[in-house]
Amino acid sequence: MELAADPDHGGRVSNGSLQEAHVILALIDSGELRTPVVRTAGRGDCTDRNQQDWDIKSPRDTFWPQFDVDIMVEKIRREVICGENVILDLTGLTDGANRQALREAVDRAGLAAHVRWYE
Repeated sequence: MELAADPDHGGRVSNGSLQEAHVILALIDSGELRTPVVRTAGRGDCTDRNQQDWDIKSPRDTFWPQFDVDIMVEKIRREVICGENVILDLTGLTDGANRQALREAVDRAGLAAHVRWYE
């Protein structure tokens, strides 16, 4: 439950923070995040053993505003410029073409080394 408590929201547990915890644990299990992983206020959504901060982005294509690959890539770029890497939770992208377009755009932008994917 510790990873589900969002320090940027007073340690509150919500559906969103539970999903973030699920994504973090899945990436730990797959070896893509190194433990220990902690959640600290003001430092992204989590910080790994190497003190790398990670921000979790969860794009959606099922409601307004319409999903835009370029806007998402720009959001990723801004996080990287600030020193955070990005975890992309793709479970909200129901159209496989959107998932593929995002992967390709991240590669073209030279951001792939700063991104981890969860599907």
